[in-house]
Amino acid sequence: MEATSSSSITTDSSAIPTLPPTTTESTIVSLSGDWSSTYLMDSPPSTPEGSIPPSPLAGSIRRHKNYYFDNDQVIFLVEDTLFNVHRSLLMRHSTVFKDMFEMPSGPVSGESVEGSNDENPVRLENVRAVDFERLLSILYPSVIGKYSATLPEWISILQLATRWLFDDIRTLAITELTDLKIDPVQKVAIALQCDIPEWLHSSYVALCLRQYPLTLDEGRKLGVDVVTKLAYTREVYRDNSHISHREDYASKLVTDVFGTTPSKRDDKPPELVLKWNGVLNGPSFNNLPNLSHIRI
Repeated sequence: MEATSSSSITTDSSAIPTLPPTTTESTIVSLSGDWSSTYLMDSPPSTPEGSIPPSPLAGSIRRHKNYYFDNDQVIFLVEDTLFNVHRSLLMRHSTVFKDMFEMPSGPVSGESVEGSNDENPVRLENVRAVDFERLLSILYPSVIGKYSATLPEWISILQLATRWLFDDIRTLAITELTDLKIDPVQKVAIALQCDIPEWLHSSYVALCLRQYPLTLDEGRKLGVDVVTKLAYTREVYRDNSHISHREDYASKLVTDVFGTTPSKRDDKPPELVLKWNGVLNGPSFNNLPNLSHIRI
């Protein structure tokens, strides 16, 4: 049989993959293994002639301190609903969760680590599943930088953010709620529960100026301390009806009785239904000040 010269060997061109055209100014990088998703990058710096370019994996390899997540999932049970979320995300934004997850813990003999599976979740007591879902909607937004929560949703978010020390989310919720029109009674209740003193003064003034008295339901929301002080303020305000600049006078009365001062921002007080059974922790109502010295 006649031998075939190597110079005459032919090859099926279809078996050879077609490479993209080379360029002297750019390096083609593939993101998915095929040439349909390539883009051009600046060429890496050239190496001296005769030297070997360094391997991209040469030297020590380290894990990024912020963006390498290992076993990052944690499972919560809230009411009858399981949530599987990123532990690191909670730790980054919440002091409470950071301290909780940094505490040394291990599985009880024969049991798995708490939060590692559906059978042994971390149980969040006294929390509604819908409220936890609303908080997570801020941590996992559909569109980054855009939040479309409603008024009741922002209230849920604020309450949990305050409870678990999500400081940046709390600030966001306060900002969003401050721009809404909230009924002054409900605004006082939220401010006392979530420690937002800048909301109190203008709301107390609005209630002092209001023509009709508090209803029984409103009084239950505010608590006996606030109701008694407010009744006293309204009575003194009406006994001095001859004084001009009524709103300024009411503001001074509120400052004397409640110890609040006007906020730098004109925070507009929303119509909401707030179910709150908390206990007021404000100053005790013992000795009311003598307000006869106030003159405008």
